Amino acid sequence: MSGSLSLTSAGTKVYISATLPTTYDAAGFTALTWVPLGEVSSLGAFGGKANVVKFTPIDTNIVAKRVGSVDMGTVQMQIARHAGADATAITAAFNDHQPRSFKVVYPAALGQTDVFTGVITSLQTNVGTSDAILQWNVDVEIDNTILTISAP
Repeated sequence: MSGSLSLTSAGTKVYISATLPTTYDAAGFTALTWVPLGEVSSLGAFGGKANVVKFTPIDTNIVAKRVGSVDMGTVQMQIARHAGADATAITAAFNDHQPRSFKVVYPAALGQTDVFTGVITSLQTNVGTSDAILQWNVDVEIDNTILTISAP
């Protein structure tokens, strides 16, 4: 029996850019200046989910289903709250309500990076208990297709 091909999330890195790509492709995203988001402890599930469009003709009474609009989802991050360039970038993005570029670099064994644009719609402080790390809960609403770029 062979071992599992699964990977852990350890080593995943998340970045933000204050600007949008001039072209929505690998070259456009590669040209951006990126600020690493330090100490991200959780990066929730994200990606496309299509609405189901239904139609029931009266002659067959069978529901026909088609793919409707697609929502690329919400990235829900937990980040240790601290002072730094990344904290400044996150705060600015939330306060000015403008879209930003994001990059998620997966562990080297996967050899892939996801890039996308989105708006930060939630920036909440999570104090927790005296034995907790002071954190931010950050929601990023993805507003375009998620591109997966393979490592060279």
